[in-house]
This record gives sequence, structure tokens and C-alpha cells, in this order.
Amino acid sequence: GGGATRRLQGQPDYTFNFNVTYKDEDFGLFAGLFLNVTGEAVAITGGPVSGAFVSDVFQRPITNLNFTLEKELTDHWTLVLKATNLTGTPSILAYELGSLRSYESRSRGYSLGLKGEW
Repeated sequence: GGGATRRLQGQPDYTFNFNVTYKDEDFGLFAGLFLNVTGEAVAITGGPVSGAFVSDVFQRPITNLNFTLEKELTDHWTLVLKATNLTGTPSILAYELGSLRSYESRSRGYSLGLKGEW
């Protein structure tokens, strides 16, 4: 034993999920608010590269807040509105000692659709 240990790649320190939903079957309405908070995780494992040592790269904590609203129009058709990444949290990758590797802003997304079922 006694070998070096490290966290598994992609395994966050913590994950927290919370959602609130509402459904009114008589009115054909569904609404949901979905929150996901994920702690720091190893995104890319480091190690020796061409005689040098490259440190691990970490995905910084990230928060996602999404909303869904569905309204049944008929027995077969439903109007669906979705909003994603309402917090606008960027995706940040940083080296183990804290220097920035990449910063990717993530825009909010909105969609409106019509769903058919038979």
C-alpha cells in the first residue's frame, strides 16, 4: 500500500437536487422548477506529459436552475415552455493550484413547443 490517492474523475464533492412541481389534472397544467447544484469535480486528470508534470484540472461548482410549464390544449396536444440555466452560471475549468484554464459562459435557453401524443 501507501500509494498516492486522488478523487475519481467526474466525481463531485457534493450534488444537491431540489424540485418543486405542481400538477392540476382538471385544468391540464403542469409546472416544475428544478435546481441542481454540483460541487467541484476533477474534469481532466493530470500526470507526466513529455517529461513535465501537469496538474489535475477541476470543474468549479456549478448551479443549474430550470423551469418547465406544460398546458394541455386537447386530449392529444400539449403546449410546452422550457427555460434552462436561469442562473447563467458559467462553466469554469481551473488547474489544481487555482489558475484559470478555461471560462465558458453559458447562456439561458428558452423553448416553446407543441407536443402530440396518440
